[in-house]
Amino acid sequence: MTFPSEIPNKAGRSLLDVSDVAHRLGCTPTTIYKWIADDKLPKSIKLGNRHRWRPSDIEKWIDDGGTDATERRGLK
Repeated sequence: MTFPSEIPNKAGRSLLDVSDVAHRLGCTPTTIYKWIADDKLPKSIKLGNRHRWRPSDIEKWIDDGGTDATERRGLK
């Protein structure tokens, strides 16, 4: 399934927005914002006040079992 934000840009790359990530994870955008605040998702790319992720970062996070960012950095 291709999401509108996954349409490649001029550099041939695509980014996922909060709604796309929520859809992939089967949760709501509100949950995604909470996980951002709790540092549980991969670091997003900020475009203005909006969060975007590389699809590969989200897929890797899923493959790694959805561990939170502080665990991955050895801070817990």
